Amino acid sequence: MVSDDKHVHFIAIPGHENSLAKGFGEAHKRYTRQKNFTEGVRGYLFQGRFSSCVLDESHLIAAVHYVVVGGLCLQEFHCNHKEKGKGKW
Repeated sequence: MVSDDKHVHFIAIPGHENSLAKGFGEAHKRYTRQKNFTEGVRGYLFQGRFSSCVLDESHLIAAVHYVVVGGLCLQEFHCNHKEKGKGKW
């Protein structure tokens, strides 16, 4: 998983056809409930945000590269800016 505080990328192999939808759906529901309660609001946070697709081997390799290299670049960006006293973007 890679996160920049705005979105995340997961590369996962589900145990069953609907495992990802159920898992992410439950996580989104719980997070939304907690965030809405904390902020005293109502409504959806992740409506229409989840997507997944089956990847063949070449696309899987490209996706892993994108997630890993993107995560490393992101970490380097944060580290370089913190060292310069600029904090997070």
